[in-house]
Amino acid sequence: MPMADTNSTSAQLSITERVLAAVTAAILLSAGVIAVFLTENEIGVAALFLIGAALAMLALTGQTLRRIKIGENETEFYAKVGRNAVATAESETATPTERETAREIVERASDSAADLPSRVVDITLARTYERTTFAALKRVSDDVTFSEMRGLDAIVNKKIGIDVKYRSAGRPPGRSALSKGGNYRPAIEAASNSGIKALLILTNSTVDDDSPVVIDDTLSGQVITVRIMQWTADSPDLQLAEAIQELDG
Repeated sequence: MPMADTNSTSAQLSITERVLAAVTAAILLSAGVIAVFLTENEIGVAALFLIGAALAMLALTGQTLRRIKIGENETEFYAKVGRNAVATAESETATPTERETAREIVERASDSAADLPSRVVDITLARTYERTTFAALKRVSDDVTFSEMRGLDAIVNKKIGIDVKYRSAGRPPGRSALSKGGNYRPAIEAASNSGIKALLILTNSTVDDDSPVVIDDTLSGQVITVRIMQWTADSPDLQLAEAIQELDG
């Protein structure tokens, strides 16, 4: 059971010492996040996280710590950080804030890593795609609010739900994605539960049929019009503006 001990004194750390502790903590925590994806040495990863956290506490409070203990429970917890971040980043039911936070953790870890798993690469690409899409929405509408509802990313003009779907394989989404149990159903149910009557699903992949579809079997009973449309960074803003105007009519 690895453990680290430090001598405790009554004196506060100096400003210089606290700054050095903060810098070292940042390095160790960053290394710990990266190591989660690249190593099976769970005890080593846990040590990076716990010692980094301890140094961060030193920097914030100026108080020294007597002991840092790395036991089986702590090791298991920190070994799961990376897996949980990936799972949350990919989740269709996490809130937008939860998903964005997880994607930021994964993206920061991947910045300094090589030979990343394909899932991690997909998450970083998805986050880039979302940022690009949100920027385009802001360009074509003065009323864009980001949603905290699970399954829904944003609301435009207070009545059009927006769901952003990055698809790594690039396969066109089928209409079955809109049916009960389909990948796009969480967005439909979230929008209908909020009284929203139109939903625009934006995806990077090819869409065989982007005509609006009326969904009348929602759990809330609210009928909602849904359109799946391909949107990429190269798409003209006018295309997005026209889609919003159509659903807003």
